[in-house]
Amino acid sequence: MASGDASGYTYTYRLYDLDAAVRSDWTPLHTATYTQPYPLGIATSGDHLYLGTGRATDDDAVLTTLDWRTGKPVLTTRIRRLPGDDTYREPEGIAPWTPRGVGAAGTRMCIGFAESHDDAQKGRSDRALTVRYLPGPAEAELTSRSSSPGRTSPWPPASPRTSPLARLRHGSSPSPATGLLQLSGKIACSFSDAAGGGVIGSLPAALTPEFNLHAGCPRNTRDGFAVCRLEANDDGTLYAYGATPANTIDWVQLDNFSVAWV
Repeated sequence: MASGDASGYTYTYRLYDLDAAVRSDWTPLHTATYTQPYPLGIATSGDHLYLGTGRATDDDAVLTTLDWRTGKPVLTTRIRRLPGDDTYREPEGIAPWTPRGVGAAGTRMCIGFAESHDDAQKGRSDRALTVRYLPGPAEAELTSRSSSPGRTSPWPPASPRTSPLARLRHGSSPSPATGLLQLSGKIACSFSDAAGGGVIGSLPAALTPEFNLHAGCPRNTRDGFAVCRLEANDDGTLYAYGATPANTIDWVQLDNFSVAWV
């Protein structure tokens, strides 16, 4: 662990082969370095390293997924409280769980919380351990009306890309809850309502922003208009704006969407 304070220590993680380690061979298979606040858990599954952070005093439980092969983060998931939930909730660890009979593709990332409620007689109630899980720990889907889902991972090399993809790309910020929300691919649609936007898809919960985000994206050209406004709503819905009865939107190319996500 390098120097730092409670808001950001830098850790170096190494993955070893267990059989080799038994033979005193401590050559790491992969190494990753990451800056994070308030660590609460570490887990590894497949090609990914999972880092949990959070405190009891803030609603800031975060699960960050790093790719062992590149050492780079590929997904950040914030586990928020429901509105009005006053439960005292302290993150207590993470672990992958593969239910019997589902195979590696069905692996779930479990997150433990120590919880209690305010009690008029004794302050806090007895604490209980709650374990919750996220399906598909390293993956999330951008669901569209007419295209197949994509993964939150580095873009595949296929060109041109048509399946819609979504990812949270991290920069140099030490906070695991910031980055760029980026979309890629092409979505076919048919909108003509000038009074409102057309729904073209939805983001997975892990990538849903706290505020509405928007960017200009290419669309089919009619009467000189070749760009529409694409908006990612704070409920995860994706809207395309700019259609009229005489200037319908028939497809949207998502690659221009790269917006700061908080």
